[in-house]
Formats: sequence, structure tokens, C-alpha cells
Amino acid sequence: MTTFNALLSRVIRGVAWRLPTRVVRGLPPRWRFRLDEYSNLFEGAWPTVEAARRAMPRVRPAGYDHVDAANLYAERLDTIFDYDREALDALREVRPHVAHIVDLGGHVGLSYYAFGEALSLGDARVRWTVVDVAAIVEAGARLAADRGVMNLAFEQRLHDVDETDVLLAAGSLQYLDDDLGTLLRSMRALPRHVILNKTPLTDGEAYVTVQNIGVAYCPYHVRRRADVASQMQALGYTLVRRWTNAGLSCVPHDRPEVGVVGYDGAWWRLWSDPNDDRCPRTDNPELQF
Repeated sequence: MTTFNALLSRVIRGVAWRLPTRVVRGLPPRWRFRLDEYSNLFEGAWPTVEAARRAMPRVRPAGYDHVDAANLYAERLDTIFDYDREALDALREVRPHVAHIVDLGGHVGLSYYAFGEALSLGDARVRWTVVDVAAIVEAGARLAADRGVMNLAFEQRLHDVDETDVLLAAGSLQYLDDDLGTLLRSMRALPRHVILNKTPLTDGEAYVTVQNIGVAYCPYHVRRRADVASQMQALGYTLVRRWTNAGLSCVPHDRPEVGVVGYDGAWWRLWSDPNDDRCPRTDNPELQF
């Protein structure tokens, strides 16, 4: 941010800090979007990420690559939430057959710590690699060292990661400009399993909104469900299971008609070996994404 914007950011934060939460929450949506530091708020619906970036307020940083964003979500460490359970069930089923899990946008290792006991991740034969931005990678590596964790690693670029059995994208795809098919093609080899969770998808037109995460603003992609399905099919994946995260929503205050209520989750399997029956396979033509 420029010096002026940095100063404006401090002024606005100072104002918000002095206003009671109930007062901020009672403001018109446009002002609440700029002042509220505690709510998950959305504004706008643009056809491109460039347009969304141009529309972002300049009073806070953009994106997750800074210290304040790296310090978010401490309360989620070691905790399994309702929206985690379907993804965790899929990971439980594949866990006996995998040696490496890549967690795309996994922050400081939130899923690693939350799922650790359920998946027996203390077993050093299983590697878990988080891919995220620099500030979060640094914070995550520090936390892992403090906790004495040996099989949790961090990388900043997906194509730098070793071949993996599982790609987990739990609430991260919406923050990435590349779609799921592009991300998978960037990897050294296609993972046998792809598990998607907490992802806003629509049957209407794709768009990019802006999210207020409290310490920053982020472009936030809402993609077409049919596009994700066709990308996975083109790469040779078969849908094993799908689910809905009913408690999650993305409703821009100024464009509620395009809002998404209920996020998507799915587990796909790459059937490169027809004799590989180590994990469930579905031949149900009615199961669609």
C-alpha cells in the first residue's frame, strides 16, 4: 500500500476499534464491509479477477501473504469442525494406501493438526506437504518446529512438490486464480486422489467477488460446477463421492442474487490402473458433480 493508503488504513482501523461491535454490525452493508474486522463479508461480482482487484478497498492489505493473515485461525488448530467431516472420512478411506498428502492452501497446517489423531499422522512414513504463500509458509514452518513435527513440510509452489497420492484443497480453490484442472496439470504427476472441500460453486455464471477476512481483502472466485466436473473428467478422474457443506455461504451484500448458500465437496479417483481396487470405485451413472 502507498503511504497515504497505509495512513488511511490505520485511521479506519482506529475508528473501527473504538466503535462497539454492535454499532459496526448495524452500519449499512457498504460501510460494514470496510469497518468490520470480525465477519466473513463479500462485496461485488465481477467477470474477471482483475476487475475485482481494481474494486478492492485500499484500506487493508490484499490477500494472505502477510503476517496478520498468517496469524489467523489459531482457534482452529487441533479442532475438527462439522464442515471437515466428509473430507476427513474420504481421507480415512485412502489413508492406508498413501504415503504423501499435499494440502493446497493449507495455511499453517490446520488440517494436519486437526486430522492428526484420526489419520494417525504421527506415523513418520506419511508425509504431509502444505502449499501456501510465503508469509504463511514461514509461520507454518515455525509452528511445526515448535511442536516438534517431523513429517509436515511447506512449499510455495505446487509444481515444486514431489509426486503425491492425494491432493487436498479444503477451502482454498476460491483464492487461487488458476482453476482446478490447470493446477493439477502443473503438478509433476497427477495425484491418484483429489479431495475438494469448502468450495463455493454455482450452476450460474462464474464470477469473482471480494471477501473481507478482517485483516485483508481477497479476490474470491465462484466457479461453475459444470466446469470443474469437465476439467476432472478430461484428466481421467472418476467421481467417488460428493457432499455439501451446508453451513457455508458466499452472498455479496450488493449482489445477493448470485450468492452461493452451501459449499461443495467431492472426492475423485484417477483410474489409471483398472485392476487397482484399493479404494472405492463408483460405476453409478447417476452420481454426478
